[in-house]
Amino acid sequence: MIRNERLQFKPLKKLWSVIFTLCFFSIGCSSHSSSIRKEITHAKFTDNCVVIEIGNESYELQASSHTIQKFKDFYRDYSSKITKQSLNLTILTNRKTDFTYSFFIEANRLDKKTKSKLESLYQAKLYKDKYIMVSFTANAKSYYYGKEKENISVNKYKLENPIPILITENTPFVETGGGQALLLLTMPVWVPFMILFGLKV
Repeated sequence: MIRNERLQFKPLKKLWSVIFTLCFFSIGCSSHSSSIRKEITHAKFTDNCVVIEIGNESYELQASSHTIQKFKDFYRDYSSKITKQSLNLTILTNRKTDFTYSFFIEANRLDKKTKSKLESLYQAKLYKDKYIMVSFTANAKSYYYGKEKENISVNKYKLENPIPILITENTPFVETGGGQALLLLTMPVWVPFMILFGLKV
């Protein structure tokens, strides 16, 4: 009878060990995210791309000709209705950097047909139950001219009115070691549980 109870309890121990493992692994492998507001102070336009400067960093923005044409069409047809706009540079260290330009139009300024058209052509979404949001994304990378990193902070490219932009940096677990440090610090908590519930460590 006692042996049967032990056999019944064994799968339960294994289940708990798996749960604890998944919980601590998810905590340890989380990414670190930080945001800061800055300004685009300089901009250089070429036939194929746009180069912007934020602080002391220059970024080259590139998108497909299809995306650029959609952006032009949208701005031509709806610029008068735009309530506000926002720019965001999302840096995913050692992977890629995305530049997103979002436009917001008050939903009550658009009829049902126009909303449907925006959803169909530009994948517009409702934002905070008040705005219709349309976003365009470009690939952003550090700007180099030849073999040297070019600085465009000269009067020729200086904007009369700097443009606010939100910089969001997402640092993955594998690049910071922050998750590993957290796992090591919490070892006194999770190792005894793993041993207690039958997981070999």
